Amino acid sequence: MYRSGTGERIYAFLPSLFPVYVELTKDNLDRDLTDRAVKDLQVAISASGIAGEANITALDRARRAANILIRDHAFGGAVVAAYDSLCSMCGIDTGLVVGAHIMPVEAPNSPDRVWNGLALCQNHHAIFDQHKLWVQPSSRALVYHPDVLRQATNSALRAFVDTTFKQLAEPTLREARPREEMFQNRYEFYGSSYAWTA
Repeated sequence: MYRSGTGERIYAFLPSLFPVYVELTKDNLDRDLTDRAVKDLQVAISASGIAGEANITALDRARRAANILIRDHAFGGAVVAAYDSLCSMCGIDTGLVVGAHIMPVEAPNSPDRVWNGLALCQNHHAIFDQHKLWVQPSSRALVYHPDVLRQATNSALRAFVDTTFKQLAEPTLREARPREEMFQNRYEFYGSSYAWTA
């Protein structure tokens, strides 16, 4: 996908990637794609080797890579919208908020549903993905790893910890709120990474 000088989107793709185009334009997902997301999509398809190989394996890799990116974009956008574009752990709203899976994508049967997501700023997303911040499944209390608290003598880290909510902020719509079992499934999936919470 490219933009003309007037801002019009122009699509160019190999005919074999037509299913990817259909998936992209379904529900107008292409309208909401950022230039960064478009670039990521182009890089993923290119990295699949489809340009250099005219075989089923390369085509399958290209389709899988593109569908994963499209899936993440659709999911992330829905999650961020449910949280009114605010980080659920600190309330920041500077356009740096992304939709993150609670039960990770790589886990079997991880659903791309809003109730399996959190809107997180880049910092909280990173610390959540590194298993250094735990969400208590029922009370939604936010608990930092003891190592983070020990290192919080640095003024920047102390400010980060201090501005983190005590409890997860949730969407107004009840059906969009994270399900308790998604947290439980996450902790079970990662096992020893959360041993510190016991």
